[in-house]
Amino acid sequence: MGKAEFRSDKDYNTWMLLSQIYKLVHKARVQELCKYDITPEQAGILFSIKAAEAFGYDQTLTTISRFTVLEPHSVSEILSRMEKNGLIEKTKGTRNVLSVSITEQGQRAYELSTKREPMHNVMSCLSEVERRHLDSLLKKLLRVAIRETTKPIGPPPVSDILSEPE
Repeated sequence: MGKAEFRSDKDYNTWMLLSQIYKLVHKARVQELCKYDITPEQAGILFSIKAAEAFGYDQTLTTISRFTVLEPHSVSEILSRMEKNGLIEKTKGTRNVLSVSITEQGQRAYELSTKREPMHNVMSCLSEVERRHLDSLLKKLLRVAIRETTKPIGPPPVSDILSEPE
C-alpha cells in the first residue's frame, strides 16, 4: 500500500485527527481529575446535572444521557458509582422517573473539576476567531453525526409498509 492510498481517504484522516486529539486531551483530563478521585465521565455528569438545573430541565437519567451523549445504561452505571461515592443522590419521582441531585461532596468535586486545565491549555493556541470557526464547524459535524446515529436500521416497521400507497 502506497502513501497516496493512506492520504486519499480525507474523511477518515480527519476523523482520526479528531479522535487522537480527544484521546490525548482525555488522558490529560484523567490525570488532572484523579487527584480529586473522580473520572472525566463523572465530571461530565456533574456538569450535565448543573446545566440541566440552570436551563430548567429535570435532572433525570434521560436528560443526562442526552447532554453527555452517553447511552442510558452507561449513565445509570456511572450514577450508581457516583451515588456509592457520595457525589449524588438518586430519588424516584412521579411515574418512577429517576431524579438526580448533587450532594455537598459532589458540589466540591464539581467545583474542583471546573479548572479543566488540559482543555484550556490545548485550546489556548487558537485565536478567538479560530475558536468560533472551529465551534461552528464542530457543531455542524455534530448535527450530521446525530442524524447518522439515529437512522433506522433494517426495514421500516410493518405499519409503515402497510400504509404506503401502491
